Amino acid sequence: MRRATLTLAALLVAGCSSASAPAPVPSTHAAPASPNAAPSPPPGPGTFVAIARKTGLGNKDIAHATDQQILQLGRILCEGMDEGAGYQDEISDIRKNAHKITVRQATIWIDAAARNLCPAHVSEIPSGAP
Repeated sequence: MRRATLTLAALLVAGCSSASAPAPVPSTHAAPASPNAAPSPPPGPGTFVAIARKTGLGNKDIAHATDQQILQLGRILCEGMDEGAGYQDEISDIRKNAHKITVRQATIWIDAAARNLCPAHVSEIPSGAP
């Protein structure tokens, strides 16, 4: 088992039960898509955190997780891809470690990490992914 997967499991247990206030992270919130909608927010850590919070993480309560804890989860996903884990491998890993996370949630987390935290892996996202 990869070190990143073990770390992910530990963070899911410890980090998502924290009651501390979120650490400030630059954030932009996307408006609902419409014909006259503003452009999508620029990629980056704030966008990743916003997507992750909106998506949820299975039955883990991430409402009290700090932005830094959520970013750490994204960085772990990037580390897995850096270590050679494929797109489907990352989805499988997060599903094994996040109780009751759906395939859609896992896919959104992986895609958001690649697009916002480790853009070198954007090419690994299949066409049609969320």
